[in-house]
Amino acid sequence: MLSQLDSRKYWLVHQILLLQDENLLEKVELFWKNQIKTHSILKPMRKKLRIEDLIEEQNYKGFDYQNYTRLSKELNITEPIEQLLADI
Repeated sequence: MLSQLDSRKYWLVHQILLLQDENLLEKVELFWKNQIKTHSILKPMRKKLRIEDLIEEQNYKGFDYQNYTRLSKELNITEPIEQLLADI
């Protein structure tokens, strides 16, 4: 006896075999291709996620405030941050 999952698969294949409309078949193909692409991109999350692990994996260095201060002095930025943001 077939499992419920296998029965559903056979039913779906049968429905596809019965298709007469080529446009509908193309839509099914595109849908399936998109599902495969999406599935290959997504990865399951870990059961335990630690910020330290992410920092190490992504080689995160953090914000370098001293470098920021040095660059802002070199560029001679005198406008207040509010004005700079408003100009964007």
